[in-house]
Amino acid sequence: MKQGVRMLFLLVSVALGVALTSCNDDNEQIQANPIQQQLLGKWYDGAKRITFTNDEVKSRTYSTEEKSYKYTLVGNELTVDGYSALNGTISYIDAEKFTITRVKYKDWTFERKMPNVWKDVEEDEENPPSYTNYIHYKYCGMHYYHEISHVQQDIEYAPSGTVHGWNYKYLNVFIGDAYPKIGFQFESTYKDYDYPPTTPWPAKKYNITTTTGSSVTNNPIARLNVYNKKMKFLSSKCVTGVGEIKYSGNTMVFDFTSNEKNSDYYVDIHFEGTISK
Repeated sequence: MKQGVRMLFLLVSVALGVALTSCNDDNEQIQANPIQQQLLGKWYDGAKRITFTNDEVKSRTYSTEEKSYKYTLVGNELTVDGYSALNGTISYIDAEKFTITRVKYKDWTFERKMPNVWKDVEEDEENPPSYTNYIHYKYCGMHYYHEISHVQQDIEYAPSGTVHGWNYKYLNVFIGDAYPKIGFQFESTYKDYDYPPTTPWPAKKYNITTTTGSSVTNNPIARLNVYNKKMKFLSSKCVTGVGEIKYSGNTMVFDFTSNEKNSDYYVDIHFEGTISK
């Protein structure tokens, strides 16, 4: 009986030993693949950037969103799930560049050196400004941050004598220092015989689901004006989203976030201060 138990123990020990050895061999093979270790990090080919981690490769151009793909590397054979253009043989690699030789396409070479077109992009990715009052755009894959200089309430009356004209009320968010520009605004319309739109914007949550506004409910239009880092005007568009206004004494707290989080014209805004009238 004791001999049978000893034999069973030996058999189990051998089996475990084989399994552990196999696991260790797999780990050693992963760690021993010098190509994978060399691939880790960022690589560039003009407007294209790819970033290798241990199990993913992230790809983007400076004007698009980054996408992630699972990959495997067996020896020097690279296979990327969902991105066949990156499949191929790593035919050359050193500390500065590597080349993928592909079956259906020409060779593709990436370099460690960052092209100038990426400098502003990566600076914004890694070091977004920490303004208290800010507007943050995401436009054509780029992120732009500006400090809000002031928020101003403006009105525009229908011309005198106009029949069934409109009064306009604005909440304008200004950005820039020397020559502030309107980066975002609420616009609401009132029939000319309604009360003058001079009262402060009501403290409430504004759920903006349309880009046409309504003179009946005085639901505002949210209009976005996009400027790059150098305050060059890029585009303008009415957007949907959720805004909220709160008051604490003379201080207004204004927040807005657009619904277009995965596309162009995304914006989020935060302002705390006294509005100009």
